[in-house]
Amino acid sequence: DTQMYKAQKFEDNQTIGYVLTLINGLAELLKEKYCLFLYLWKNNIFYGDIQASKEDKELLDIISYRFRQTNPLIYKFDSEDDVNSTNNQQLIRFFVEDIDAWSKEITDR
Repeated sequence: DTQMYKAQKFEDNQTIGYVLTLINGLAELLKEKYCLFLYLWKNNIFYGDIQASKEDKELLDIISYRFRQTNPLIYKFDSEDDVNSTNNQQLIRFFVEDIDAWSKEITDR
């Protein structure tokens, strides 16, 4: 059952990721936010302490889940070039995965 659920969840995330690529400018916006998070992370600046909108801080919180996970299979960007050279569809899929991880923790609270 767990394997079937994981396979279905993966397929669902792939579909959602594809549909989100149809939104003009979404990948560029996400690249900007991932680069900002990476800059803050590398400089030991907590995203909650910066001057940014509530919405931007929420996006940074979602993105932070990728970097906080200890599973070695979870891909973590290591530079702005890495973020910017990532295929738009793959970046959006990563974001969908990050939303999923974020929502699980929110639900578990």
